[in-house]
Amino acid sequence: QIAFVSPVYNRESMALDCEELKKEYLAMLKAKKKNEDRKGKIKEKLGFCGCFGEEVESEGYHKDKVEELQEKISSVRDQGEFCNAAFVTFKLITVATKAADTTLTEGTSWQVKPAPKPRDILWENMCKIPSKAQMNVMSSTSYVALVTLIIFWAIPVALGGA
Repeated sequence: QIAFVSPVYNRESMALDCEELKKEYLAMLKAKKKNEDRKGKIKEKLGFCGCFGEEVESEGYHKDKVEELQEKISSVRDQGEFCNAAFVTFKLITVATKAADTTLTEGTSWQVKPAPKPRDILWENMCKIPSKAQMNVMSSTSYVALVTLIIFWAIPVALGGA
């Protein structure tokens, strides 16, 4: 009945590696284009401003870096650094409706909801689920703010109108 289960990966642990992968991939494509234009292997130095350091063949170096970063990202995925959320796709709408109406545990530890549209999800906030202690602090703070508002605003307004 379930077509696909997709856990949400912790993007924060992979974000820097993905940015570096993108840069290295673009550098590899530029080096490949230069090699095609000049019909030969281009070499570059790895040090400061390309003036110092070890001299390497540009395209091969960036290709190796891309492969290394891809392996690193896939190993992070395989280790299972997930958020506390997953998306489940069902084959039938009736099964999805039953799952959405199911109570999985007592309390609030599991919530089953129909998924929002992907454009409505703040992906960078997906893994930022507050702990019980943080939830208690937030609810206490809002309670204190409400009581303060009632005392210093509502009561004087009511007395002034009378």
